[in-house]
Amino acid sequence: MKKIKLIIIISLSLLLIVSITIIIIASNNKRIEEGYHTILENRSYVYDENRKMIFNVYSDTENSLIADTFNNSYILDLGNLRFTLENVNVSMFKIPESTLIKIKTDIPEISNVVNSDSAKLIIYTRKNTITLKIGAISILNPKNYTLLSVDRLYGSYCLVDNYKQLVGINIKFNKIYENVESFKVGEYTYGNFRTMTNDNYDNEINIKKIIPDYNIYRVEKTSPITLNNDSYFIPLNYVSLMLIREGYITLKINNKDYYIDNFTFMTNDLSYEEYKDIMKDGEIIWLS
Repeated sequence: MKKIKLIIIISLSLLLIVSITIIIIASNNKRIEEGYHTILENRSYVYDENRKMIFNVYSDTENSLIADTFNNSYILDLGNLRFTLENVNVSMFKIPESTLIKIKTDIPEISNVVNSDSAKLIIYTRKNTITLKIGAISILNPKNYTLLSVDRLYGSYCLVDNYKQLVGINIKFNKIYENVESFKVGEYTYGNFRTMTNDNYDNEINIKKIIPDYNIYRVEKTSPITLNNDSYFIPLNYVSLMLIREGYITLKINNKDYYIDNFTFMTNDLSYEEYKDIMKDGEIIWLS
């Protein structure tokens, strides 16, 4: 009888050990139900050592593999160029209906300028590969440009197809220049000299009341224009229409290339509720 009891105890113990082992293995191999979403933005950065850029990702779960910076690799894919991102830091914030993930990283070192209007952020984790569409991105090394100082600079936004878009730049130069030949925010947004005015406007405007024939998609190549004032409102036209919240500006003034360093036009984070209908879903490929 004692022998039978001992066999039963040993059998139950072995069964318990096997069950615990199976549970641990299954738990480690369990796929976290992840879903990621991004808002396409037009981003532009001036390269300098130790400068950072931030990508915003909206997650369906607080338990995200994206945050494992020790084991993950983060790749910026510009189509014909790929950069392995360095010194990545991930912060997570619980917001209504979602979790906001902020991925902060060094700006890749470049020699001149790189850009893409179909940029992607690819994250390789221990269990999957996550591909996120981030929109347009431009990075400028300003070694061939002169830094331009201005007395005033801010943006004006207007609702376009129900979403805020940067439609113009209010700028006050610190002197009156002879002429200006080009004006760009990043590499995909152009200033329109034909419709610019000497007035300045609010941060939020109805651009049609100021310029009745304004078309945000109509990029116009214009000849150099003579400046007769130091203060202007320069309307913007887009090659690729995506939200601009920050960026650099390049200008050609008196036949010389200038740049205005990274400037923040919009400081607040975007509302998940307001933008969820135009967000792009991330692609997740699980490792077998």
